[in-house]
Formats: sequence, structure tokens, C-alpha cells
Amino acid sequence: MGKKAAGKKKGKKKGKQATKTYALTPAQQVAAREAAEARLRQLVVSSTAQHDDDADTAELTSEVTRLCQVFNISVNLRTKALRRWTLLQVAVRNGNLPLVKLMMERLGGDASLRDDGTSLSGQQQQQQEAVAKAKSAAKGKGKDAKGKEAAKKGKGDAKKGGGGKDAKAQEREELMRRLYRPPPPAASGGNCLHIAIEYNHIEVLDYLIHKAIETGKLDMLDAKTLAGRKQSPLVMASALGRVGAVKLLVDACRDHTDATAVDSLGRSAAWYSVSRAWEGVLPELAKHSDLRALLSDQALTDGSSMHAIKRAAMDDHVEPVRQLEALTGDKRPQLSTVIGDMALRCGAPDLLRPVELPKYLTLLMLCCNSVYKAVSSDHRRHQLSLLRHILSSDGKVSQSTPENQTALHFLCGAELPSEETPREVGGDDENEEEDRPPTLALAAVPRLRGAFSYAAYMTRHRHLIEAVDLLLEAKATINVRDHCDATPLSYYQLQYQLLERKLPHFDRGLHSTLSIKLGAEPSLLVAETSMVPAVSGNHRPWTAESSGRPPTAASATSYLILSSREVAGTAISTRPSTPGYVPGMKKQHVL
Repeated sequence: MGKKAAGKKKGKKKGKQATKTYALTPAQQVAAREAAEARLRQLVVSSTAQHDDDADTAELTSEVTRLCQVFNISVNLRTKALRRWTLLQVAVRNGNLPLVKLMMERLGGDASLRDDGTSLSGQQQQQQEAVAKAKSAAKGKGKDAKGKEAAKKGKGDAKKGGGGKDAKAQEREELMRRLYRPPPPAASGGNCLHIAIEYNHIEVLDYLIHKAIETGKLDMLDAKTLAGRKQSPLVMASALGRVGAVKLLVDACRDHTDATAVDSLGRSAAWYSVSRAWEGVLPELAKHSDLRALLSDQALTDGSSMHAIKRAAMDDHVEPVRQLEALTGDKRPQLSTVIGDMALRCGAPDLLRPVELPKYLTLLMLCCNSVYKAVSSDHRRHQLSLLRHILSSDGKVSQSTPENQTALHFLCGAELPSEETPREVGGDDENEEEDRPPTLALAAVPRLRGAFSYAAYMTRHRHLIEAVDLLLEAKATINVRDHCDATPLSYYQLQYQLLERKLPHFDRGLHSTLSIKLGAEPSLLVAETSMVPAVSGNHRPWTAESSGRPPTAASATSYLILSSREVAGTAISTRPSTPGYVPGMKKQHVL
């Protein structure tokens, strides 16, 4: 009876066509979750910067929402595949604003979590441990079965594993994988604000700031990174030169951020803005801040006692120093030498401080000395513009030092005196040192060496001629003799002798032009140019006058050609470092 009744019941069930549902095993659940996590990571990592009106925004957000809700995946969960980054932090790094809004508003994203895994909550740690245990339990049986089969095989098969590779090959591959693995995006221990600032996503940063203020998480607005330089968001934005980020942080968070905060190196936001010359950062910092505290010497000095103005002056950043003096309105006497040195190098007349110069030296003398010593042509152009400014404002070209040296002497190669002020016999040295102003010493600039090209010496000579013309227009005296009974022409001739040893075929047109301007006799110059050694026979040396051109129009390609017809015997070869001197070589146009 029981069997028949049971049979009838089975028949009725078949007539209704009932479907059977089977519950997933733990291994299948783990596999499904792994597949969902992999798909979710792929969607988030591959998502680029988007806006709300993009075409694929709705499809992306709906797919991410479905995966997170169906498989209970948290956007705050860290995985090894993302190198300890959360899905929310990856979305912030990519600058996908709709995805960040979705994770923050609907999926429980926490923007205050750090990117190095140090601020995980206990619930997230338990969730990670549960997933890890499920994965290990599912793979345990397969490992045991493979272990038994491997034990039965011989020694040759035991060495093989993972596609027929021995242990050394596997170790080599693992080492190569670790060596060539790309580094993680950031492991500084910063929150989502630091990530948005680092990758310069201003819209995402704006949303995160207003969301933090709405939810009351004000600590993350001024939180420092846990590693690296331990910078707050404002200091990091200033260090990286993110003007938009600095503007947002100053305008929206001025009551919740400290503008004078420093990092582990003792550098503040103002220090970075001045020393690195980021355009527009310093005015933004000074909007809603106390200028005395923000731009004080204590705030502008780092842990190694390096002042921001000194750092900027070493790199020739004129504009931030000019902005700083315009904001504060005062001049720092302890940095007068540094600022004045930079003003001389860069040609910034508004930063010059003539009061701090030694009594026996003028700004014109230092500028002429810098024109002579400058190596690069850009440096000399700055000095020439500064020389015009000095001559237009102050016409003391005839002023001399106690050694009777004028500015024209220093332009032609005279060295600056080593002592600061002349000492009187029997005077009080201590009182003199107390009343002595600080020295405006130029940085040591090496003179031109033989490794520089021929055209560089030509350009330098033209700049010297231009500087001499400016001084002569200002009615400078050329026949003044110093304590060594030497005129400016004597100093120039001494330097030209050294130049002639390095470049025997230097353009004599430029030499004669400059010498005549300094007071040389033209007849002596003609006799000097005619005394050119030859192998045999008589030949006429090539000069700018012999070619029919004026001396100042001699180009950089002019050189002395001694052909085989003019000189008997073999051709004279010169150094390969001076282009244009080998017979038969085409003339090179060098700027």
C-alpha cells in the first residue's frame, strides 16, 4: 500500500512539472564570489574619468550596484589584486565622479580609510578572514589528492611541477615576477583626499570635501599621511603645485585646516609655494590666512634650517620672491645677500638693494664683473638688461675703488677686491666690523674653457662689445690706470692672449673692434694681424676688414682658411672641437 501510494504521489509531481533547485556548495559559493569580485575589480579599475551625462555611466553604475548587493561585496574591502587599495580609492584615483558618488551614497563607501591597510575595521577583518578560510577549505581536498599522486611518481617526475618546470625555473620566474612587478600607485597612508590631490581630480576632491563636511568627518580634512613625508592635504597640494586643490581647500575648509602645518621635513604649504615657484599657489594661501603667521621666518624655514627664499634664490625663482615681498611689505635683512645675488644673476632690478653694498663697490661694478664671468649667453643677456637699467638710473660710471679701478676694469677681467672695506691704521677693528654692511657676493661662475665651442667665444665677444658701448655712451673713461698701472685695455689684452692660445684662428675682426673701443691704436692692430706664421711664402690672413664687411658684422662662421695653394706642403689641421677649421669642410651656421 505504501509503495503504491508513494508511486501515485510521484506521478502527480511529474504531472505538475516541478523544477528542482539545488543549493550551492561552499566551494561553488567561493568560486561565484571570486568571479563576482574579479568582474567588479575589472569594472572599477578600467573605468576612466566620467561625468553624470556620459552614455555608459548608467550601465556601469547599475552593474556595480548589482554585483555589490547580490554577492554582498563591500567597496571598503581590500584585496591583494588591488594591492591593499579599496574599490572606492581606485575610483577616486581614476577620477570617475558618478562611481564615487554611488559608492559613497548607496554602497557605504568610507573616504577616510587609508591606502596602506592600517585602518581596517574589525568587521572588515572578520569578513576577510572568512573569505580566506572558505578559499583554503575548497582547495584543501584537491591539494591532498594531488599530493598522493605525486608521491607515487618517480624522482624525475617529482622534480617537475607546474607545467613541467623544475624548482629552479619556478624560483627564477617568481624572482623575475617580483622584480618587474610595477609598484603600487601609492602607499603613503593617505585617505581619498590625498589620492584625489595626487592625481589632480578637482571635481572628485570638491565632492569629497563637501561630503566630509556634511557627514561631520572633519578630521580627514587635515589628516596627515601615515608614511612618507606625513603631509596634510593642503601641504601635499602645495608641494605638487595643484592650484585648484589649494583653492578648494582654502575656500571650503579654512575653518578646519591649519595653513601653517608642516610635514616630517618641517616644510609648510607656504615653504613649498615659494621654494618651488608654483604659479598662483601663494596668493591662494594668503587669501584667508594671517600673513604674519603664514609668511614668518619660522614658517618659511624647514627642519634643515633652509629658508624658502634662499632655496628659491638658488634656483633663480624671481617671481615668488617678488610676490612675497609685495605681500609682506618688509625686507628680510638676513637674506639680503641671497636676494641681491639672485637679482644680479637674473636681471631683476626691482629686487636690488644698493644700500647693502660695500662702500667702495657700486652695483655697476658688480654687474660688469658678472657680464665678464658669465658662461651662458642667456646669463649675459640678463646682465646687459640690468646694466641698461643701472646706467639709466645712476650715471656714476667714473666712480672708482680705492685701487682706482672703475667698472670698465671689471668688465675687462679685473678681479674684485678680497677685502670688504679699506682699514685705517690704528683704528678700532671691532667697531668697524659692527658698522660694516653685509657683503653682496656673487656666486662663483667658472670662466669659459676650451671645451666650449668657437661660436660661444664669438657670442661672448659681441656681448662684451655691447657692454663697452653702453659704458662709453654713459661717458666712461677708458684711460684710467689702477694701482697696478693697468688700463682696461691691458686687462683685455691679457685675457685675449689666453684665448688666442686656445683658439689660434679666432676672428680678429671682433678683437680689433673691441680693442679700438678700449683705446688701442689701429696701426698697432694692423701690424699685429700681419704677423701670422706661415710654412713658406707670403699669405694674407683672413679678417673681417679684408672681406669688405664691417668688424661688427663678422658672423660666427668666419675663420682663417689656409688652403694648400697658399701654404706649401701639407694642410694645417686643427682641433676637432673647433668646427669649421678643417680645409674643405663646409661652413657651419652656429647660433
